[in-house]
Amino acid sequence: MARPNQQYVARETIFQGDEISAHAVLVPKWSEFAIVAAATIIAFLVYTNAENVTETANFLAPTLLAIAFGIGSVQLLRKSIAAIWTPIFWLRVSGMAFVGVGSIVPYFLNNESRNMIEAFFSFYPVDVAKYNLVNCLFFLIFMTFFSVVSNFIFNRSNFSARFRFEKSALNIGKLGILLLGVGLFLQLAFVFPAQLGLYDTVFPAIFGEIAFAGQIGLFLLTYHTLQTRSPFLIFVLIAAAIFAFTGLILFAKSTLLFPTVMVATGFIYHRPTLRRILISTGVVLSVYAISAPLVSFGRSVIYDQAAADVQASLNDRVDAIFQYAQGDRLDDSSNDLQIGWLRLSYVNAGTYAINRYDQGQPGDSLKYLAIIWVPRAIYPSKPIITDIAKDFNYEATGNRESSSSPGLTAEAYWDYGWWGVPFFAFLMAVIFAAWSHYSLAVVTSGAWHLFFVALMGMRVGTRIDGYFVSDIVGPIGFAVLGHIALQFLNRLVASKPKLALPVRAMD
Repeated sequence: MARPNQQYVARETIFQGDEISAHAVLVPKWSEFAIVAAATIIAFLVYTNAENVTETANFLAPTLLAIAFGIGSVQLLRKSIAAIWTPIFWLRVSGMAFVGVGSIVPYFLNNESRNMIEAFFSFYPVDVAKYNLVNCLFFLIFMTFFSVVSNFIFNRSNFSARFRFEKSALNIGKLGILLLGVGLFLQLAFVFPAQLGLYDTVFPAIFGEIAFAGQIGLFLLTYHTLQTRSPFLIFVLIAAAIFAFTGLILFAKSTLLFPTVMVATGFIYHRPTLRRILISTGVVLSVYAISAPLVSFGRSVIYDQAAADVQASLNDRVDAIFQYAQGDRLDDSSNDLQIGWLRLSYVNAGTYAINRYDQGQPGDSLKYLAIIWVPRAIYPSKPIITDIAKDFNYEATGNRESSSSPGLTAEAYWDYGWWGVPFFAFLMAVIFAAWSHYSLAVVTSGAWHLFFVALMGMRVGTRIDGYFVSDIVGPIGFAVLGHIALQFLNRLVASKPKLALPVRAMD
């Protein structure tokens, strides 16, 4: 029995990460800087020759951005596999998708899809040239500030020595069971029914955040069951399917996709080989490709059929799924729509927001910044922060039943013009630097009880397509409260070992 135990300890150590400094792991390399700088220069040259701008010229800058983010992601993981849990890694992934690939999507869409994307806002090459420059400039400044903040705050020996956490009182298996059980219960008993309109009352938003702990449990138990060769893996996969099913019924793409991401990441962490990475990536991309058009179709159906302020019923949602499966679309042209690609492109919304500012109609997306962390129990009449997405969509299309966003980079220009780009980039750099160092410290310390906060940061890193206040600043409040509560609970369990789960719970 000695050898299996030794293997377990060895793998546990590998899982927690090596001794390389967080600063060395997270700070971008000069090669990535150089490519982003080259993209910015090209975007500037194209923009300053606006009269001669062609679609081919606008293809160059976002392509270089996508290459830079791809190289940066690989470099980050080569330094430490634990970096996969940091917001800065997922910012690169989402940037590659939405800002890089998404910005060149309009050039290879079919006519039906191109017409749909321009129905939101009909943009011209000169509009795209300015949008590309805003994107490139934002990320160049962001990477600069990220490196500066990391150097002057987090790259200090006394700080690094303190920025570690005590290990979890429960091992990975026990903690995974706890998190998956709590998360699955809250998702099925409260979050899912509430979003279907089955409750008359409004539950606190914290319920949804705690339910997200179930996703952490999926990852921990996938890794643990593979590591111990436990048959319990089948139950983990069933739980993942249940989470994904709720996302399917709710037409919530992130809830549908994230369980697959967590299980796939568990497989990669167990044995980080190139084959597993490619297979896992392929599975996740396949789920996205299948779910994106279905989610968009389902949302269109329920928006058309549901009465104002009334949630679509479970039967309506199931009927929409069957309607899609049977090939019965809303109209013939919808069969030709490249929905998966359309979901990646924010060129129309981004150029619209930039034009709004240039026409003397700037945005005011930071207006709720001061009250974002005020609980609704204290401020009952607190405005619905996320309604800004409906307002933005209404201004562009006249439809308030749907939501849209210009993306964080265009939002910066929409609010304050060119000055908004470095302002937003600086704020983002501070938040992402702090949260990335925090997440890496959680993993390398083996502080699995704080994994909930780390995964919140991971989700924040993917929200480059969202709004700064609701999607970036808002979760910070939950993260701080979650850290305090989880640290207290971990110390409580550690001080009372008899309250721990049975040792043979995973046998």
